[in-house]
Amino acid sequence: MNPYLTKNKFIKGFFLDQAVTDIFSTETTLEYYKKYEITLTEVAENLSLIDTDLALEACTAIKTFQPDMNKIEASLFVDGLAIPEFVRQLKKHAGDKLKDCIHLGATSQDIMDTALVLAIKDVNTIIEDRLNSLCSVLDTLTNSFGENIIDGRTRMQKALLIQAKDRIITWKTPLVSYLDRLVEIRTRLEVAQVGGPVGIRQFPPNLGEKFASEVAKSLDLSSTQKAWHTMRSNLTEYANFLSLITGSLGKIGLDLSLMSQQGVDEVTFMFGGSSSAMAHKKNPVLPEVLTSLADFNAVQLPGMHSAMLHEQERSGRAWTLEWMILPSMLNTTARALSIALTTLGGISHLGKEKH
Repeated sequence: MNPYLTKNKFIKGFFLDQAVTDIFSTETTLEYYKKYEITLTEVAENLSLIDTDLALEACTAIKTFQPDMNKIEASLFVDGLAIPEFVRQLKKHAGDKLKDCIHLGATSQDIMDTALVLAIKDVNTIIEDRLNSLCSVLDTLTNSFGENIIDGRTRMQKALLIQAKDRIITWKTPLVSYLDRLVEIRTRLEVAQVGGPVGIRQFPPNLGEKFASEVAKSLDLSSTQKAWHTMRSNLTEYANFLSLITGSLGKIGLDLSLMSQQGVDEVTFMFGGSSSAMAHKKNPVLPEVLTSLADFNAVQLPGMHSAMLHEQERSGRAWTLEWMILPSMLNTTARALSIALTTLGGISHLGKEKH
């Protein structure tokens, strides 16, 4: 949304996480869309709703399809989303013989929501890996410097002496809990969207629930009792979870920024930001960015709560707001985890040794 952060080479490297950028790229989104369409056709064939040979031909046509993206971009201001033009082009590519074997029982929101969930699932693997790596780095810091002494501070004033490991465990404990929460939250989050035009799964006749279940199973996602077209609590809960992660990383960044102050000197980094005007400075750049990323996710969260207000059986207004916010929060979380790994892995000394 912000071209300064996403396009400007003077600054974008600071904020963009390349792995998440790739997951939300045009190319990867197209693969998610095609995967969903192939699954619809395969499930329809498995339930004897379409001929096997026709289904195989249709799946081949979907795999080889390359949309005219210029036409899709132009259609956005007419249709409000890309899928109607995407499906029109796909059916034309497949031809009259196969067009009825494509996009069976689905609506635009089904394919877009499921593509989002597939993207989130891929990002969740990145989040899990980086959280585990962060916990390992913190364990290394504990082993290296845990017995060292630092000033325990309350309300930013000296209180009593503590050991470095006392502060490190405060940093690590929430991260461990997020690994447990992620396992639990994925059961509600990584679910396929199969509802049809008004979310009641009326196609195929008397097989709607079976159809939805089989689509989810084929995509390695869970199924739901009802389509969640206008029930967005799963995504809002997830946005809160992302903000919790960046909040805890921001706390680490804030602590390290304060610990690096001249006169405090409780942490030393292998790196440090220079000043264009003051050569004596070694700015705690990466710890500061962790606090900024935490603030960014925190201010996005109310928007996701607003985006829960999907009117009746389909919303354009709230759904569009969700598109603008949630991928940004995913990028911010992944970037914060990456920067935290670099920051904590770059600590060369922590605290003062006992005498």
